Amino acid sequence: RGLAEDLEPALAVWWRAESARRHGPPPSASVERVCGYARRTGVFLLVAESTGEVAGMALVTPATSRPPEVAVVQMVFVASERWGEGIGGRLVDTTGLAEARVRGFERALLWTHDDDERVRRLTEGRGFGRTGPQVAGESGEPIVSYERPL
Repeated sequence: RGLAEDLEPALAVWWRAESARRHGPPPSASVERVCGYARRTGVFLLVAESTGEVAGMALVTPATSRPPEVAVVQMVFVASERWGEGIGGRLVDTTGLAEARVRGFERALLWTHDDDERVRRLTEGRGFGRTGPQVAGESGEPIVSYERPL
């Protein structure tokens, strides 16, 4: 479980990973959205540490537009130099979903970019199923939702 002092290094992991995925810095709308997630009531931060540094992070919040038993996996990011090591999967499996279950949530929901094969493999391999049509995200990129029972 992440502590208050882990938030800044975790968001730095997000920034680096998102910049690597986009081949440039994330748009200001993304930065504002992410900072908003971190301030939500009931949010919990999970971190993966390696040699004393944050190598990955997940941020989970209660749903705001869904029934209260739905946890939203807002963000799962791993430092780009650590991609492919299974860190994201461990964050989702043993911390994100398990912690959401312990906190009483019954379902988990997440959104991802439709063209991100790595994330689609991660979510579908963990029992998430696509639940809706493709829509335009805040920066116009196509995103899709996935959901699974806990």
